[in-house]
Amino acid sequence: MTHKKYTSKSIFDTRSRNVLGCLCRSALAGLCLSAAIASASAAEFNKTEVPESNWYGEGVYFGYEYDMHANESDTDLGKYISVDYLVNQLKLAKVDLLQSDTKGHEGLVSWDSKTPAASVASGVVNEMIDYWVKAGNELGIPCQAHYSGIFDQAAGKKFPEWNAVDAEGQPVEGKMCPRGPYVDELLIPQAKELIDRYGISALWVDGEIWAVTPCYCTICTEAYQLQYGQEPPRSQDDPDWAQWIGFTREGFHEYVAHYATEIHKHSPETRVCSNWLHSFRDPGIPWVPTDYLSGDNLGTLDQPNNTCEARFLSTRERSWEIVVWGFYYNEEAPWLMKSLDAMKQHTVSIIALGGSVNIYNQPKGHRDARIPDWQARRIGELSDFLKARKDVSWHSETIPNAVILHSEHDFHAQKTKNIWEHETGHLDGAVQALLDNSIATDIMDEWALLKQIERFPLVVAPSQESMSPEAVETLKTYVRNGGKLLVTGPESFETFGADFLGVDSHGISDTHNYHLPAGEERFPLSSVGHQGSAWTEVPVFPWREVTPTTARGIAAVTTTFFEEDATAYFGATINQVGEGAVAYIPCDIMTYYNNSRYTPVRQFIEDVIEALNPAFPVDVQAPVAIESILRTKCGNTYVHLINRASGLPIYENVRGSDDVPAVGPVSIRMELSERPASVKLLFESATIVWDYTEGVDGAPGVLSVLVPSVQMHAALEITN
Repeated sequence: MTHKKYTSKSIFDTRSRNVLGCLCRSALAGLCLSAAIASASAAEFNKTEVPESNWYGEGVYFGYEYDMHANESDTDLGKYISVDYLVNQLKLAKVDLLQSDTKGHEGLVSWDSKTPAASVASGVVNEMIDYWVKAGNELGIPCQAHYSGIFDQAAGKKFPEWNAVDAEGQPVEGKMCPRGPYVDELLIPQAKELIDRYGISALWVDGEIWAVTPCYCTICTEAYQLQYGQEPPRSQDDPDWAQWIGFTREGFHEYVAHYATEIHKHSPETRVCSNWLHSFRDPGIPWVPTDYLSGDNLGTLDQPNNTCEARFLSTRERSWEIVVWGFYYNEEAPWLMKSLDAMKQHTVSIIALGGSVNIYNQPKGHRDARIPDWQARRIGELSDFLKARKDVSWHSETIPNAVILHSEHDFHAQKTKNIWEHETGHLDGAVQALLDNSIATDIMDEWALLKQIERFPLVVAPSQESMSPEAVETLKTYVRNGGKLLVTGPESFETFGADFLGVDSHGISDTHNYHLPAGEERFPLSSVGHQGSAWTEVPVFPWREVTPTTARGIAAVTTTFFEEDATAYFGATINQVGEGAVAYIPCDIMTYYNNSRYTPVRQFIEDVIEALNPAFPVDVQAPVAIESILRTKCGNTYVHLINRASGLPIYENVRGSDDVPAVGPVSIRMELSERPASVKLLFESATIVWDYTEGVDGAPGVLSVLVPSVQMHAALEITN
């Protein structure tokens, strides 16, 4: 895949920034600023290349984040902190990277900032960042600053003109405009202060991409007019709305690139990271010159969120980590530190996919900086668990198996209200469907996948009707050359065409009575009916009614649960194209699975993939609770097996996991040209049984392995 090389003029040129800042401070922000922008000698950002990462080195793998988000009610922030106290607690936690509070979403800094625009919390007794950096220095551990960026309530009150402006011309209080003076008047000066006064190792900027809102201030309006020659749209119904959100996204990227560049100029050795930049919800070439990629996952959602985020971040060609919340997030009950089992489950897939972990734990009930011994020890136990896997997992590479296409063009075509809140059910469901069927999978956008698509035996394009023409043609060529492609969604028919899919379309139906087969069962695409005192009706999954031309129809559609009530349509079709084949499921079956996790839906997807018959390099047969990940490092093959089960009873109010039961057995088969030198099960003590059968007439042999059970995480190591 090639990308058109171009550079973009940034609004963050020094002269234009100074002009804009002065205008805002003089309450003249409404003045037309396009002349100031146009006359500036604009900085240029290279948006076609991936910048080099600047991670800490091999000694930094597992971190601990402790941020407090200072607020007006605080009276004893840092009261009981000392360097000796922190050193003792951090030794219990066994971490190699620290992250401490400097400014939360309230916008009040927890240190005595001298920046003129600063808002300092009144309840600070001791500056935590000072003590954390000094404790880190004593332990030989770097310490980062947690700093809320776009989300700053105090700055919004103090400087109303810095706020973003909504479509009605009203300020969006506490959400800074990325193109406004905030970045130069507050963020960058305070970053320099933190570097010069305390010696922070990095600025980890929170409240960023998920806090950005489309802004109609004079600066943004003039910039949009300059670029597109028209007023920005005011409604999500406007045909140019996706363009407007794209403009907002580009402005945010340039905002981060600007402060990263300025901080690096001031202190080249200081690292910069923006929370969730270039992550699963921000696909496309990861060009912004931060030093590594990172994001924090909310409490109970860690495990499902990590499933997609870790797989996507691992494809960015950048150093990456995920910050996992060490406590449950629950608006209906107090926040509580997670069990050790839950934290293991929520972090181990990150490790297996080659990343590193930062655990975020903020003890509730006190604001004086104390860390309970039992919490520090639990973090230390998690550290032992993760670091035992470091040599095998860190910097490992994927073994191409299945891959989910996460087209940045399709994603950005959604008419979302901001740059973060996209629909992802079709992608989440596709990943879960494959993992639940013991199929190891990656997630890649067009930028990552198209240049290496031939490496993957199976590509899944779930409801990706707005992908780029280049991606469509690449997928078609991939199939002609022998690849296996699974396409889902009614609109995908228009994207790929009748000839390629081998079907005729008879329109899209939204009836309540279509049913699809799964083994001996059938399941409906919707339901409506009376059950006791409740009338139930769920949304219909629209179905494109297709009949085969050159394709082969499988899974006849019925109008009831009964086979004799068959229609002329099929639940899926498979068309041979050149040396390969494409399977088509003409509804958004992946969102259906994401919404339900129904066993028949999973089995239906499995049946379609089996009929497509991709040549997977490793065949894993395991209980649904087991997640498999295929990696390679130093010439060895690793089959990671992660137990996602819980010993807790199944109730709606059960938010976590604990008392994890062992799950198994797991059967693994793979073709090898010669007998392996060794086959070992790492990290757990189960006794495996394995056998190698020699191939006949030059065919490769087959390695068969039986793992009786998995307690939490085991990795099968095959050494040639």
